[in-house]
Formats: sequence, C-alpha cells, structure tokens
Amino acid sequence: LGIPKAFCLPDLEFRLPNNKRVSLWEAFQTSEALIHRAIVTFTHQKNGNDGEKRTFVRNINNPRLCFVSLMLRIFKQFISLLGWEATSTPLAIYQTESGDIKMMTATEINVVMRSTAAAVYGLDLVKHAKDLQLWSSHSLRVGTCVVLHAHGFTGPQIQFLLRWKSDAFMANLRNLGFLATQQTVALSESCDMPNLL
Repeated sequence: LGIPKAFCLPDLEFRLPNNKRVSLWEAFQTSEALIHRAIVTFTHQKNGNDGEKRTFVRNINNPRLCFVSLMLRIFKQFISLLGWEATSTPLAIYQTESGDIKMMTATEINVVMRSTAAAVYGLDLVKHAKDLQLWSSHSLRVGTCVVLHAHGFTGPQIQFLLRWKSDAFMANLRNLGFLATQQTVALSESCDMPNLL
C-alpha cells in the first residue's frame, strides 16, 4: 500500500522543559504536565517538503488547546490500543463501542466539523446540507490562517507556520469585524499624527 500519508510513531518526539529528549517509552510513562515540547515530522506533505520537522510547545495559557497535551494523549491512546509494534500504522485511530479499532479519516472529521457548524450557527443538518459542505477537515487549517492574520501575523509567517509554499493562503482571509475594529482604531490614531506637509 506504500508509505502512510499520516503521522505514525516514528514521526513523534517529546521533550522535557530543559529541552531534554525522552524516548517514546519514557514519554508514555511520564506525566502529561512534564512534557514541554512535541516535535512532529511531516513525513509526507502535499507541498513536497517531505520530512519537515515542526516544534510545538506547551500552551500554558489555555491547556484545553495545548497541542503537546493532545498529541501526547493521541500517542498514549494509540499505544494502549495497538501497542508498540504498529510503527507504520497512522496514529489517528479510535475504538468503536463494539471494540473494533478504526482509522479516523477525512470522512469522520467532515461529519464532526459539519455537526459542529450546524450547532454553532443553528443550521439543520438535512435542510442546510449544501451550506454545511463548506466545512471539512481543511476548515481547521483555513480557520487557523484567519485567526493568525487577525492577530497580526505577517503573510510570510502564516505561510511558514501553516506550510504553504505559495501565497494561496491569501484566498482564505476573511473580512472580520475584529480587523475592521483594528482598522478604525489605526485610522483614528492617525488623526493625532503631526501634519508633516
């Protein structure tokens, strides 16, 4: 079947606060709070940068959105379900109520994204099915692009962080009220600038 196009055990690395690397076995035994960094190898990417490594650090301001904690939980669940020998099996697995172990695919993610969008925006899953097609597994990446832009990240920073090789991400930017407020403040403050003409 070829090389898996998803994260597998060999793609993970965990480190302690002093940047000391720990083995996966040690990470499995270590308390989540003691793991400070996760380094992930993107073995296969659409942009062709195969083998690229990215470092993620613990989110102490919002533990619920901590990539390091979430990756550690995914890793530990994987080991609990399949063990240490499944080195070429994608980490994104889950166990059904009947005990079967299944792969999490874009189809499952799309269902969750569309159900979430329906709940947030008060849409009916059947009546608004066509509108809900706008939400997919790609929505997380697009949403992150929008959030980073709204918080003042530059184009090159967004391009680098989200692994775009071109400026195609610009098509995902949105006209947000947040940005309109920043624009209004900036223009108001410019009125206080000295007239140099």
